[in-house]
Amino acid sequence: FVPYVFQVMSLLLEIHSSSIPSSYMALFPHLLQPVLWERTGNIPPLVRLLQAYLEKGAATIASTAADKI
Repeated sequence: FVPYVFQVMSLLLEIHSSSIPSSYMALFPHLLQPVLWERTGNIPPLVRLLQAYLEKGAATIASTAADKI
């Protein structure tokens, strides 16, 4: 079930036209937790979600979340 949530989140972020919403930015540091990456089924959707984050808001991530990663 969880991998599908990551896929839906990445789709929503990909179609979002402006910068990354603050609710998504609040989740970003948690997506890097090792426990999420332990299940191999989570890896492809997590990679896609991280790609969407970087494509939509690399500057935002660099300025606001750099201290959290």
